[in-house]
Amino acid sequence: MAGLVFLACGCASPPPADVPRSVALVLREEAASGEAGRTILRRLVGDRRSPGELMAAEIREELRRRGIAVQDAPLGLDRSGAIDWAREGGRAGGILEVEVGRWDLESVGNGTATVEHGLTLVRASDGTVAWEFRRERAVMTLRTVEQRDLAAFVQRMAIEAMRGYP
Repeated sequence: MAGLVFLACGCASPPPADVPRSVALVLREEAASGEAGRTILRRLVGDRRSPGELMAAEIREELRRRGIAVQDAPLGLDRSGAIDWAREGGRAGGILEVEVGRWDLESVGNGTATVEHGLTLVRASDGTVAWEFRRERAVMTLRTVEQRDLAAFVQRMAIEAMRGYP
């Protein structure tokens, strides 16, 4: 039995060498559609954090659990600017773009909300995409329109997105 445990542990391999082990998070987030959508999101997350910020926090935590150094890139940088920022002084080996699309909250009355989201890992060395995840339509079922519903949903989105991370 001990031999099997040793064998299983010995099979683990490190990620490919070209996958950055330090990343700068870049958040790209669209606003909710319509005034009703913005009001609902404010009620769900309060005035302190947006859903994108909640998702970025979950992803940041998961990356750190995996031993990946994480920093936040300055707000407002496009991909090229974020890559330049990461390269300066060797801040990070890559950037991880956290993209949260427009929330469709028009169906909240029916108990659902949808959102598109994705992650893109870009190497700072040459600007190439190392890994990508896209979800066209994540559906959130609301038991009640409360912050804990959104927080749990965003956590599930982050976990799903990070499953295939190298």
